[in-house]
Amino acid sequence: MRIKIVELNDEEIKEIYTKHMVNDFPVSEVKPLEVILQGKKLGHYQCFGMYEDNALMAYAFMANADNKTAVLLDYLAVISDARGKGYGTRMLRELKKHYLDKCETKVLIIEAESIKSSKNDAEKQIRERRIRFYRNNDLLEQDYFSVVFGTEFSILYLYIDEYVEDKDLIKDVYSEIYHAILEDSVYEKNIFIR
Repeated sequence: MRIKIVELNDEEIKEIYTKHMVNDFPVSEVKPLEVILQGKKLGHYQCFGMYEDNALMAYAFMANADNKTAVLLDYLAVISDARGKGYGTRMLRELKKHYLDKCETKVLIIEAESIKSSKNDAEKQIRERRIRFYRNNDLLEQDYFSVVFGTEFSILYLYIDEYVEDKDLIKDVYSEIYHAILEDSVYEKNIFIR
């Protein structure tokens, strides 16, 4: 079994978006495909696929600001048939290596739907499992949260190169990423960091 991670082209992104992404994430969380492709064209978005023997196992869509100090893991999913086999952990490890080796990125930021905004016990359990996955992969949780297009998120982060004791850095670069991928008027109406 040969595993490889590749940066996706526009056609591969469209295929993953229509076949998987719209099913793997709540509708309220899925950005329009045009926003993702425009972000990629402007250099603010990278999309990766993890393949095993040419079959897609997982994918990750990453957003960044102009200064590339941080990247936001916008979407990470393992294909439904491959879940529970370590592909998510491997994808995180490979992304960290990619950004350490090839970029000046210092921190990986992740949004996870907040536990406290869960509507029922089943949703709460899913959210707790996601956050536990990230914690088990060395991510730390911030003491603030965000509301992005009406969805409340916990903010987790991982320093890629070296640990920096600066909570405001995470908040600042997180805000910069959204400013880079959204128009100011859209940002002002839909992005809140508390």
